[in-house]
Amino acid sequence: MPVLRILVLFAGLSAAGCASVTVHGIVRDAQGQPVSNAVAKVSDGATGATIVDGASDANGCLGLFELVKGDSQAFVLRVEASGYREAVLSFSRKDVLTLAVTLMAESGPAESTVRRIPWDEPPTTYRIPCVPEVPPGAGMIGVR
Repeated sequence: MPVLRILVLFAGLSAAGCASVTVHGIVRDAQGQPVSNAVAKVSDGATGATIVDGASDANGCLGLFELVKGDSQAFVLRVEASGYREAVLSFSRKDVLTLAVTLMAESGPAESTVRRIPWDEPPTTYRIPCVPEVPPGAGMIGVR
């Protein structure tokens, strides 16, 4: 009964006051080119403690997920790469973020930006470069 065990695990985490932080996005430069190996870090907004970190892949795609204590409410995302200005976004625990991060050159006057990608935006921004295509005929695992 693997499905039952997973449900019990999630129920236990929920009852223990656990929540999660989820950030997906794409990191590009001012010319729209992907920035690989951009370091992203989510920290607790109250304590500054690092919750989760990771780096963008060759396409600039980024995905972070971590379980957090239920009392953690505010977080800060920082994205940086060598030669670029840091991009920063504050967000709450309830946010599930899909972001477009534009890193600007340190030598230029412009600041790096983080923009939330709305669910109804065309898929070329994030989904096409970052989400694997599901082969035709493939279904959900464990669903009948």
